[in-house]
Amino acid sequence: MTGQPRQKPLSGKVIGISISDSPDLQRLGFSTVHQKRALIEISRHLLAQGSSLAYGGDLRPGGFTLDLVEMVKAYNEQATERAEKILNFLAWPLHLETTVKWKAQHKNEVSIQIIPLPQDLKQSPFNIDEKTYLEPNSAINRYVWARCLTAMREQMAERIDARIILGGKVTDYKGAFPGIAEEAALAIAYHKPLFVLGAFGGCAKAVGESLLKENPEILTQVYQTFHSQEYGDMIEFYNQQSNQGKPHKVIDYPAFVETFSNASFKGLNNGLTESENQRLFQTEDLDEMVYLILKGMLIANTQSTVDPS
Repeated sequence: MTGQPRQKPLSGKVIGISISDSPDLQRLGFSTVHQKRALIEISRHLLAQGSSLAYGGDLRPGGFTLDLVEMVKAYNEQATERAEKILNFLAWPLHLETTVKWKAQHKNEVSIQIIPLPQDLKQSPFNIDEKTYLEPNSAINRYVWARCLTAMREQMAERIDARIILGGKVTDYKGAFPGIAEEAALAIAYHKPLFVLGAFGGCAKAVGESLLKENPEILTQVYQTFHSQEYGDMIEFYNQQSNQGKPHKVIDYPAFVETFSNASFKGLNNGLTESENQRLFQTEDLDEMVYLILKGMLIANTQSTVDPS
């Protein structure tokens, strides 16, 4: 007897993955290999439950996007049903570096979502040419990059149904805030389920500490500007633009961290209890990470189905 394929529990759900190299891996006894293995295993189980994946990042050789691409290829070779394409969100000007050849090679695994340059930056006094790549090598140019990365992350937050964060840079980024922290804050602002894995340290660990009201030094302007004068110059210009009427708020670290402390591990809307969220944040056991993420995801999905509001 034949019939329709069985509906998978997370069919139609888009799960955002936030990951980048953590500076703490070696100190914690891990390597990039461990972090990538966690990414692949978590992603593979999510695909098996019917969800699709979303990632906001560039396409450098050796980057996490390509790890996801190879995982989807391998999954499709073994599974009876093909996985949905990865939604790869690319901000201006990063998408300008994406080649036609790369798109053709990975057209079966990746759907590139291009987020254009904000309209006001095309006008005076910036007059940015959206067809020309812009290096983030001055306060003004870094301001443009920060605006573009935030625009990409906001659109991604609207599109996804949940967010998972692990690892992450705490310095040497090009946005208004450390990227994984900004994506986590937007998940909370958009009332999307958020799963915080602290085992690999980095920015995700700082987010978890903020949820616990521990006020991590990493998420302070003093720490960030001490480690990058260029970032400090960008903040000054960014806040000047905000005060002159540009469509964004100032960069305010205390208010930013308050997003997390106000939510706490009780307010992540992810189907897990407070103690389960704290366990997910602390555990180094990959099987336990997968179990808790899937448990929460399935509960949150059931709750959203019962109560769409």
